[in-house]
Amino acid sequence: MEEEVVINESYGIEVLEAQQRAQYDIQIATAKKFPRKPDAEILKKCIELATIDEDVAASCRYVLPPRDGKEISGPTVHLAQILAQQYGNMRVEATVKTINRIEKQVVSQGICFDLQTNYAVKMEVTKSIRINDKRKPNFGQLYSEDMIGVTCNRANAIAYRNAVFKVVPRSITDAVLKATIKKISDGLNDQKKLAERRKSIIESFKNTFKVPENLLLKSIGLKSPDEIAVEHIPTLRSMFQALRDGESTVEEMFNPKASDPGTPAEADKVTRIFKKKESGPDDSKATGSPGAPVINPATTDKTKTAGQNQATSAPQSQNADKTKITGQNQPTPAPQSQNNGKSNGAKRTVSPAKENKLF
Repeated sequence: MEEEVVINESYGIEVLEAQQRAQYDIQIATAKKFPRKPDAEILKKCIELATIDEDVAASCRYVLPPRDGKEISGPTVHLAQILAQQYGNMRVEATVKTINRIEKQVVSQGICFDLQTNYAVKMEVTKSIRINDKRKPNFGQLYSEDMIGVTCNRANAIAYRNAVFKVVPRSITDAVLKATIKKISDGLNDQKKLAERRKSIIESFKNTFKVPENLLLKSIGLKSPDEIAVEHIPTLRSMFQALRDGESTVEEMFNPKASDPGTPAEADKVTRIFKKKESGPDDSKATGSPGAPVINPATTDKTKTAGQNQATSAPQSQNADKTKITGQNQPTPAPQSQNNGKSNGAKRTVSPAKENKLF
């Protein structure tokens, strides 16, 4: 005789929670036993790693073109990784929480736990997986599976970064950022080196992201490559880094209107379309009843495309229906009410040919 085995799921959950709690207790105890170094030593080591060469220094900061007169800049995930490693006694993770293919967005969650101070932060980041460039024929559609995976990785990186910088003191982060900017600007007082750097940056944007020279200069308020000064070099390098890390896209950085689905012009266009559907151009001339769509047999296909075949009309009488069926080659009937087609209890009859035209 076989015995029925009942699995207690709640018991399994309790065991898992106990194991996780024990892991955290061990980690906290270890952090208390081996506390982190003083902030001055941590800062010195972070600056040393962040400025080991110019490329690493450039990867520690991102910049977006000014919007409403304000420049948007900040530390990147690469700097967050350096600080998390050197600050010590931290547990950081980032995972994708939701992939919503209906709303076309992904949600990533980053957690940073300072074991020494018992301070934890949880940050969520939402990224769109919708094609937002209105110049493309597939505007508004869902990303491909590969691009969804890339977007998830970008969301994880941003969530990781945001969580770390909520725990690591701001004084350390700002000092390291200043050191990286100085590293990029060093040695550019020589006009020959500055000219070489201008050419190198312009070619990098053009070859990697197909950004033309005039659009790049316009984004920082310049007209000629010769106007690029030493202080512009860190900004341009950080803009390039923002594109590489997925902090922004070419459309968002250099042509924000192309990726904005809700511009005023577009909103006004939608408003006009709906107003046209509601009122209609002199509806009473079409069938003698208000609200019916006006149909021109010569331009039936065009009017269907414009959406007039979706206009809401009032219930029609039986005679109006017959006139509409016999008088048009491509009729678009108005919706009928529940009692339409009946007169004084008489049953409505429609020939097969007319029935096919009606439906």
